[in-house]
Amino acid sequence: MRSSQLVGLEQQQQFWIQQQQQDLSSFDSAAAVRLVRECNSIARGKLLHSKISSSPSLSRDGYLASSLVYMYLRCGSLESAIDVFHKIAHKSIVLWTVLISAYVSRGHSAAAIALFHRILQEGIALDAIVFVSVLSACSSEEFLAAGRLIHRCAVEAGLGLQEIVASALVSMYGRCGSLRDANALFGHLERHLDVVLWNAMITANSQNGSPREALEIFYRMLQLGIPPDLVTFVSVFKACSSSPSLRASQVKGFHACLDETGLGSDVVVATALVNAYARCGEIDCARKFFAEMPERNAVSWTSMIAAFTQIGHLLAVETFHAMLLEGVVPTRSTLFAALEGCEDLRVARLVEAIAQEIGVVTDVAIVTDLVMAYARCDGQEDAIRVFSAREEGEWDAALVTAMIAVYAQCRDRRSTFKLWGAAIERGISPDRILYITALDACASLAALSEGRQIHACVAADRRLDRDVTLGNAIVSMYGQCGSLRDARDAFDGMPARDEISWNAMLSASAQHGRVEDCCDLFRAMLQEGFDAERIAFLNLLSACAHAGLVKAGCEHFSAMTGDHGVVPATEHYGCMVDLLGRKGRLADAHGIVQAMPVPPDAATWMALMGACRIYGDTERGRFAAERVLELRADHTAAYVALCNIYSAAGRWDDAAAVRKIMADLGLRKIPGVSSIEIRSKVHEFVVRDRSHPQSEAIYAELERVMGAIERAGYRAVTGEVLHDVEEEQKEQLLRFHSEKLAIAFGMMSTPQGSTLRVIKNLRVCVDCHNASKFISKVFGREIVVRDVRRFHHFKDGACSCGDYW
Repeated sequence: MRSSQLVGLEQQQQFWIQQQQQDLSSFDSAAAVRLVRECNSIARGKLLHSKISSSPSLSRDGYLASSLVYMYLRCGSLESAIDVFHKIAHKSIVLWTVLISAYVSRGHSAAAIALFHRILQEGIALDAIVFVSVLSACSSEEFLAAGRLIHRCAVEAGLGLQEIVASALVSMYGRCGSLRDANALFGHLERHLDVVLWNAMITANSQNGSPREALEIFYRMLQLGIPPDLVTFVSVFKACSSSPSLRASQVKGFHACLDETGLGSDVVVATALVNAYARCGEIDCARKFFAEMPERNAVSWTSMIAAFTQIGHLLAVETFHAMLLEGVVPTRSTLFAALEGCEDLRVARLVEAIAQEIGVVTDVAIVTDLVMAYARCDGQEDAIRVFSAREEGEWDAALVTAMIAVYAQCRDRRSTFKLWGAAIERGISPDRILYITALDACASLAALSEGRQIHACVAADRRLDRDVTLGNAIVSMYGQCGSLRDARDAFDGMPARDEISWNAMLSASAQHGRVEDCCDLFRAMLQEGFDAERIAFLNLLSACAHAGLVKAGCEHFSAMTGDHGVVPATEHYGCMVDLLGRKGRLADAHGIVQAMPVPPDAATWMALMGACRIYGDTERGRFAAERVLELRADHTAAYVALCNIYSAAGRWDDAAAVRKIMADLGLRKIPGVSSIEIRSKVHEFVVRDRSHPQSEAIYAELERVMGAIERAGYRAVTGEVLHDVEEEQKEQLLRFHSEKLAIAFGMMSTPQGSTLRVIKNLRVCVDCHNASKFISKVFGREIVVRDVRRFHHFKDGACSCGDYW
């Protein structure tokens, strides 16, 4: 339309609207339709609609009413469009199709499908376009049944094999995850030479984890002489990006094919090619082609950043900075790509600043990714700040999931479960990821009562009560919270189990030192047809190490390769070093380290160091410490262990020299912390702690408890004190260890006979272990202590570890 015509139409529109009291009969239907078609303002459109409704002749015009529907959709008012639509007596199939497409474009798939069923009920003749529109609503597995019904309708209408409909059907089956249906339909159409149909089939295979089959379809397409278009190459390169066995030569072959078509200058297909090169490890090719692209937009930069994120975040960061230097404005998708795998606090803060600048910092998905990125960068304070700026009404399940993980990482039990409760109260429906994250938080914080509450929520959620992954998380949670009985009940109650289920139960049993249970579980796992693999053997060897069963451990280690063909990893050798070392066979343990076919890691050398401290082999311990520090010069635990080895040997000067090195490097020994939960509140203690508000009562209770067990025969194990002080001072140092303070507080805060559950962040010392045995006998208490190595169940004067830990 010429400019003068637009001005004239605008004037006519304004003139007509201003005629509030005048007769509108001079405006015929055609003039009104022209006015409505050119209206792009919702306010003006509603005024036009009002004047039309007040006109006896225009208000009954179906064609004009259809124009109003289009106008409202164009102006973004779906509700107004629906209102007008339902008042039209005789609706054309085109109008039905337009409204279906509007629903789909706004993500209302169910409403679009329901509207299609209305068409069927009203007996309106169907065309190919309405099928294409409604099939696009079937966008995930939950709509597969609806998609199959629409397919049957298309067949009954005689349109099922029409190429445009068939292509839409293949695409639908691909999105809904049914390659079988897509293949069956394509088998009837394979001789059709329509490139859209072949593109749909390539994409369907690529979407559903069959990239090799997608590429085979492309080869067949070329053999039939069907010329590929831009969509074909984008689909092929996406299939390349998702293929784990892709060779660089294949991508280069497809690149050559692209060059022959002359389509390589298109920014979308070029971006897909860059991504394919990056995913198959051809970084130089990806960079070269990217640099040569005649046009690079935010999408291509984003794709490059996302591709590099998969292979090394440093490259992604460099590309992100280069994009900013070129003046390209990042999009929301760019920020997602930059945050994925981000491990640099400065980059995360830069992304947050850009998000603020482009107005997406309140986007809940961006906030979620920022929280996750800050957590990876040890920027928990930044994560909490970003989250705290959001109102509760802005939360969703993904954001709550990310933040629960952050709070658990900070060991902030109160905030973790306060957030869980607030999310449930606000009506946020937990998905499987939120449940699993919350259960993992319970496991890491040893929050048994909260774990039981969340387990009850899962059991009541009929969507997920048969979910195997969720069941595995429940078993692991109970195991790590110290309730092996609950773990076994959950395991036995699972309607289905996988390898991870068995390993979760094996791990729980190993942590509690139940070697026989581990062996029984292992045999049952094999009988149910599951293969023995590395994790299962790691749990078996760990259980043997905890129990000191050298013969059984060696037999299982031999069976790994001899009977099951499993190649031992570094962790398996580490278990054997630990097993032999703690039995005093230091030369054999050292021999395993030296004979390992893979380089020993720090954990393996640390296992040898621990044994050397127990058995006083100072020189071998020093040698092991040197190997650890060669691997990592700031390994605090290695310095602490070496200092303890020297102290145990009475080499106080050497111990002091090690402490000076630590001070010079800015390294500090991790302080021992013991925690106990009383009436849903966690109380933490450190050695000689007097910060608790009930400190005086706790110390009085501790004196009462210690006096009682001393009368029963307890004597302090002063050899555990690695300080050059008098014997009496050693006894006083041991008396106020964090474990004893936690137990004393538990004793005074719970009824007689209650089980006490204590969590220690380090290995429980020999003296506290001995004292706990006496307390369990004298006071008739069961005490469960989880230290960094395992669980200790103290009952009737004995420990489940058999004094071997």
